[in-house]
Amino acid sequence: MEYKQLIESRWNRFTWNYDKEVSKESIVEVFKEVYMNVPTKNQMFPYYVTLYKNDDKQKRKDLVTICHRNVYKDIFTDPGNPQMLAPWIIGISFRNVDELEKRYDPLGDIWRSDDHIKQMNSFEAGMLSTYIILGLHNRGYDTGLCQNCSNDPEGTMKIINSPTPPIFLLGVGYGADDKTYLDPRTNEVKNVPYNIDVAESSRKKKFTEGNPSFTDVFRL
Repeated sequence: MEYKQLIESRWNRFTWNYDKEVSKESIVEVFKEVYMNVPTKNQMFPYYVTLYKNDDKQKRKDLVTICHRNVYKDIFTDPGNPQMLAPWIIGISFRNVDELEKRYDPLGDIWRSDDHIKQMNSFEAGMLSTYIILGLHNRGYDTGLCQNCSNDPEGTMKIINSPTPPIFLLGVGYGADDKTYLDPRTNEVKNVPYNIDVAESSRKKKFTEGNPSFTDVFRL
């Protein structure tokens, strides 16, 4: 896919087409491409990438329950994060690379503060996820990001079997354009948080609703 088309056609998906299957092999193929090409300081890869097949009904419900969207709402009024009902879940979590840091600086694990380590590792995790998202989208697969696993990182770790608590999750599958979904927490049909119409218009409203303008962000 041509680059401009790739980045303009990707958006955060909330509903999924379960009739079309994404194979594990195709996702792993993207992982291998990302591993060989993503920027990482001193080849340290300070993260784990966990692939989880989201096909257990009870665990799907548990994951959506953990990823409660608005903490000031109960499960009946909360819009939820239905991107976590995707056929596949990718978890991104931190990996300790203190020993690798010493390869180039014997005191590297000492002078780097905890805040600096977290900042740099988060920066790398962001680059990693971008590469994964675009690699998947280039193959026609859709993604939905969710950070609300932070409500219970340890519980999320147990569900997806990641080595360390995830800092955010990606739902992966073929996106659907449905504007409603069945919330497993309440077994009720709800509106998705954002449908395609809202997603498209929200990008255009960046310049009209007080959000940072291009020149606020890019200092030329």
